[in-house]
Parts: sequence; structure tokens; C-alpha cells
Amino acid sequence: MFPSKLPAYTLLIASVTLISFGAGCSLYSNSVVTATPEGAKMSSESNLKFSIARAKESDDDLLTALDIYRELYTSNPEDPSIAHRLGVTLVRTGEIEEGITYLLEADSMAVRNHEVKTDLGYAYLLSGDFALAEEFLREALNIHPEDERAVNNLALAVGSQGRISEAYSLYKSVMSEAEANSNIAYIHAQRGETDLALARYNSALSVNPKLTNAAEGIVQVLELQTLLAQHSPSTEDKSPIQLVHAESESQE
Repeated sequence: MFPSKLPAYTLLIASVTLISFGAGCSLYSNSVVTATPEGAKMSSESNLKFSIARAKESDDDLLTALDIYRELYTSNPEDPSIAHRLGVTLVRTGEIEEGITYLLEADSMAVRNHEVKTDLGYAYLLSGDFALAEEFLREALNIHPEDERAVNNLALAVGSQGRISEAYSLYKSVMSEAEANSNIAYIHAQRGETDLALARYNSALSVNPKLTNAAEGIVQVLELQTLLAQHSPSTEDKSPIQLVHAESESQE
């Protein structure tokens, strides 16, 4: 099983930080990327089925897409584009561990495909394995340094490991100061560092008062603080709520 390092109490803090499969997507977005060149290795019939499956993905009909990808994988086990999309679809349906298995297969067959590595990084973020997420996202950026999706998710991966200054610098390389602070606030909130999260959200709003996700984030962090106060560890409460304690670097 993959480790689950995100705290069980976490609310859905408003943020734009986690970029899912396909460039330009927001948290848990369902957009899909364009077909990879490896698809050309398939027969014409398989290519047609592959195109249908991609269309089903785009329409969010993931179960139908999954059935087609499984069928294609059975007859084309050495085609990395099929293993890639099968892995992506499995992760999107919540089967993260199985999805990562197929993404790793695709990566082994297409070692220079930065999209596969970026998707692996995203999948490991969802699994809570931030170190492996960082590893694959850095590999993706070594191949394609302009991949903003990989930069965003790398920032989340390193920030979730406590390297806040590094995460902030990464965010600032692809977005505004206000958005970067808002994303750092999200990381602090995920780590249970609610006071630091509020400070970052306020910093974001001081730069851009119209940043809606920062304003929403403040409301949700305040709700989170109330929830945490009701489940103080000192009460020896046996609920699943657990804080993630780690020293954070000072605010930029």
C-alpha cells in the first residue's frame, strides 16, 4: 500500500496548487492531454479504439474509457501510450496504487516522455509519497523545463516535505506573488500549520484583494482551526484526526 501522509482532518482548502493530468488543469480537473506519439505503433483498429477511449476520458466517462484501455492493453502490452492512459484513468477513478503500476510500466517503455513522468509525480502526490513525487517531477523538468504543470506540482511536493522557501520560489517562477502566497498557504493548511496558512492567505490578499481562492481559503482555515480545537490531542481523543508536525521555514 502507498503511504497516506495527508492529514485525515483536511478540508478542501481553496487553492490552485495541485495540477492534475493535462496542462492547465486545476485541482482534480479532468482534462486530458493530447495523444502521445507512441500511439502510432498500434494497428488501425486499436488506434480507433484508443481515440474513442480518449474521447470518453474527455467526456468524464471514465469507466467506459477504462474498459477500452484494459482491452487495448491486453492486446498491446508493450505500447507505452496505452499503459500511460490506463494508469491515468485508474488514478482518476481512485485506483491510485494500480494506476501507478501502469504508469511505471509506461515510464519504463518511454523513458524520455516527460508527460508520463509528470503524471507519475501527480499520482504520487495523491498517494501521499511526496519524495517519489518530487523525484519524477524533477525528471520531467530535466526533459522539459517549460512544463508549468510539473513546476506547480513539484512546488507542492517539496513544500509538503517542509521546504517552504523552495516551494515559494518554484511557484513564483510560474505565477504571481499573490498566487504563490495562496498556494503556500494551502500547503501550510495541509500540514496543520493553520496560523502560517492564515498569514500567507492574508499576504496574498494584500497584494491582490480580488484573489477569490485566498479569501475562501481564510474561511476554510478558520473552520479547520475550529475543528482542530474540538479534537485537541491533549484530550487523548481516539478520533482519526492527526496533526502533521514539522518545522516550517520563515515566510518570504
